[in-house]
Amino acid sequence: MSYTIGVLIALIIVATQYFLSRTENAYFGGIIPLVYVVSIFILWQQEYGLNDITNGEFLRVIILGTIILLSIWANGRSSLKSKRERELNQMKTMDMK
Repeated sequence: MSYTIGVLIALIIVATQYFLSRTENAYFGGIIPLVYVVSIFILWQQEYGLNDITNGEFLRVIILGTIILLSIWANGRSSLKSKRERELNQMKTMDMK
């Protein structure tokens, strides 16, 4: 049951990240990666203390999660840019007629 809840939470976070990265303001897409890094740091510090921060597992969790969230952000920004270009091309086509 807890595995299912974890997967559901991950899917909600990914969907929210994709939605926020497609908004007009580019900074909204940076909220979740920032919250992710801070929360992982706090949770790791509470669990293992500050002495174990250089642990390879901690660095892999931080780097992998951040890369995934930032790639979703970049994909959303690219999608928004191509959508704007299509709309601009349609407007130019309508103006030529």
